[in-house]
Amino acid sequence: MTYIVAGKTKDNTFLMADCIVTNSIMKRNTFRDKVIKLDSSENETYFTLCGNPFIENCIRTLDLWFNLTNRTNDFINGETSFNSLVEIIGKTLNSYKGEPFYLKENRLFFIDKNDVVYYDLKFSNSNILIKKPEKNILFDNYDIDSNLLSQSEPFYLNNDTIEIYCQKCLEHSLKLSKKDYEFKNRFTFINFFNNDIIYKYPYKRISDIIADFNEIEYSKIDDEDFIWNLP
Repeated sequence: MTYIVAGKTKDNTFLMADCIVTNSIMKRNTFRDKVIKLDSSENETYFTLCGNPFIENCIRTLDLWFNLTNRTNDFINGETSFNSLVEIIGKTLNSYKGEPFYLKENRLFFIDKNDVVYYDLKFSNSNILIKKPEKNILFDNYDIDSNLLSQSEPFYLNNDTIEIYCQKCLEHSLKLSKKDYEFKNRFTFINFFNNDIIYKYPYKRISDIIADFNEIEYSKIDDEDFIWNLP
């Protein structure tokens, strides 16, 4: 499960996501940057989700198709793109012939300099969309997390405390999950402030990047023997 917290103030939109994933074959925890920049956006826009990676692949497909055909997505400011996404999900599921999997519940986040929006996609045990998803727009001084049952909650932050607040939220969620890994202060952080953007990748060392691309076990990313000393 991905842990995400996102919110909006009068001057900021922000989002933070953890970077721990479970290898589907080895069933061990590994490292990955889960935040995606959408190239087909008018304003600089990022996407992440708590849910099945199949949905992420469908988002990437649509973003690439929009970009190749000189179209602009409207995930934040409209509904047409999301309707296209639902259609792509259905057609891709119908053509899939591999091992069975279940989409279940998914929460999708989109963020740009003006807004944070999220959609909930819920599927039946036969991967049928239960109901048409609705776009949820965060109001000023509210935040939302990746708990699929949670409601948007009010908060009071200034620009200097947002990153600390987000990290505490993630650490709390990871602690509650009782997973057998240690959160190693790796996360992706986005903060649009007025017309500026702070974007912090989760990588702290070259070994983190190696882990991301090669599915190195998460417990190894701080192993001194795993560092490449590059010039």
